[in-house]
Amino acid sequence: MEVSLIRNRLCKAQEFSFLLGVFFLPIYQTYNHWFLGIFLGVSFFVYIFNKDKRNLVLTYRIPLFIVFLLFLIKLTGLLHALNFSSGLKEVSRALPFFLYPIAIVTMSNKNLDHKFFEKRVFYALVLGCLVSAFICWGNVVSTLQPNDIPANQLFGWKKSGSYLTEILDLHPPYLGLLIVASLLFLLKQVFFEKEKSKLWYGIHILSSLILFLFLFNITARNALFYFILIIVSFIIIQKRWKLLIFPAILCVVFSIIIWKHPSQYYRLKMIDMLGFSKSDKVSDKRFVRLQASYNAFKLNPILGAGLGYDNELRMEQYKILNFEEAYKREHNSHNQFFEYLVSAGIIGGIVFVFVFLYFGYFLFKNRQWFYLILLINIFVSTLTESTFERVLGIQYFSILIGLSILAISSKQLDNGARK
Repeated sequence: MEVSLIRNRLCKAQEFSFLLGVFFLPIYQTYNHWFLGIFLGVSFFVYIFNKDKRNLVLTYRIPLFIVFLLFLIKLTGLLHALNFSSGLKEVSRALPFFLYPIAIVTMSNKNLDHKFFEKRVFYALVLGCLVSAFICWGNVVSTLQPNDIPANQLFGWKKSGSYLTEILDLHPPYLGLLIVASLLFLLKQVFFEKEKSKLWYGIHILSSLILFLFLFNITARNALFYFILIIVSFIIIQKRWKLLIFPAILCVVFSIIIWKHPSQYYRLKMIDMLGFSKSDKVSDKRFVRLQASYNAFKLNPILGAGLGYDNELRMEQYKILNFEEAYKREHNSHNQFFEYLVSAGIIGGIVFVFVFLYFGYFLFKNRQWFYLILLINIFVSTLTESTFERVLGIQYFSILIGLSILAISSKQLDNGARK
């Protein structure tokens, strides 16, 4: 009886700490690390003292090993790191690839109401994103100046993008990934949940509008365009033509902001920097700059340059190719594939591509469409960002993979119980 009570309390602590970790994911990284650290500690005891959990991990050893490869790349890079202590920091930053999916899988059991648990996880993320939006906007309102300088106006240069999220110490593209996941979850609830009250629908739609406005305000372009593409595709596939009026209205409103706002910030970010203007001076050079990473890769094509040294080689190439701005700001590759090519060679690049192909097929085969859409969003982000070079990108990917395996495990347990 006592053993059963202890196990039950451990499971509750495991779920609660995980939910708090997800809630703080878009808000404050320190609290996020604390709660997910507690989650890992509790999961360790659950794994050690419960044979069923160990067997469950063994059952899903292949997908767990595949995601572990991303950690292994960093670990092998430590062997020829330029600086062992800085290399060790990179390895520790990659630990979620290894630990999070295993810990999340240990939450699977016959008594777990997975659909209810999954909703709680994503509602925690939604709430976290809403809180982050109000923190950012509250900071903006408190610093607005009583003058007509465009940069000091709402949606102005100093009130958008990375300036807006500076108080959270989060880079907009990574926060954008979390917002898109929240938006898609909310809309999934609106379209597929039945027999809910008007108040319930109203709260979900209002939350969606707030998060979409925030997504636009932080100018996370990849996430924004991907979300619009998914919504339009859904409407076309489902043949809900009347719903096209909503994205059409939003596009008109935000197009006016892009073209007419006095600060011209959104015009710069959404049009000029994407190469749609006549001037080449302000266009985004990140794809052109990949030449520097490619040149650095060619110096160590098999095993790569190792942790730390990869950045030095890239800086040298920036200097040689006259990418002065990138050299001064010490830009990374802004492409995760090239990050792996430079630091881990062709082996690292192959592993990176293989991981995404494997999980794409894994989720498609198991008909986990929601997680597949979120996975593709992460992959799209890696084309213009070094997503796995930041803790938030690693955490989000690892949590997503863990949750998708948990969903498949719970589905199989339900099917087994019915038989």
